[in-house]
Amino acid sequence: MLPLRRRRFAQRPCSLGSTQVDCSKFPEPPKGKGAPCPLLYAPVCGTDGNTYDNTCLLCAKIR
Repeated sequence: MLPLRRRRFAQRPCSLGSTQVDCSKFPEPPKGKGAPCPLLYAPVCGTDGNTYDNTCLLCAKIR
């Protein structure tokens, strides 16, 4: 099995609109540290019009 590469889809506009997500299940990382998000591709649309690879990355962006 090959490792999952970070896909460049994250900055493309979302064509289906945004959805509300619950970020409470993703703890806020310590200051200066990145969020420990999984390498999972499950696209989520943000209200900023961008598509994020998964909910964790969306939550990390809005914090």
